[in-house]
Amino acid sequence: MSAKDQILDFLALIFIIILISFCIIFFIAGDRFFVFTEIIKSLVPVAILAILFLIKYKLERREIKKEKEEGVLKIILYLDFFDKILSDLLVYLAPMGILLIALFFNKTVSFLDIIQALFILIFLYIWNYYLFTKDKE
Repeated sequence: MSAKDQILDFLALIFIIILISFCIIFFIAGDRFFVFTEIIKSLVPVAILAILFLIKYKLERREIKKEKEEGVLKIILYLDFFDKILSDLLVYLAPMGILLIALFFNKTVSFLDIIQALFILIFLYIWNYYLFTKDKE
């Protein structure tokens, strides 16, 4: 394990210790345990996605380490114009999906829903721009 990996693991451990300490002081010592139960209930979907992300990250990290030892680390991806069109379609339909979900469940679209859709649009547009404007190195 390299020094960089050890530093990142150490920082993650420190963050977890601080988070646990904060939770003990705020929720248990502060007599706010009912707030803790509500937060845990609302974080279940996020936790499932985070666990899946961490598993995928760990597997890819092993693969990258193995490729680095072999000396082959570049990933070459060949995309055609149809892939670009599909990507553009996804970029512009994702915010529409967010607005349609809000309309379906709430029967109205609020200002917060519009802000969320704009954030997704900007994020996906920047990613699409980054992905399709990379030059050959």
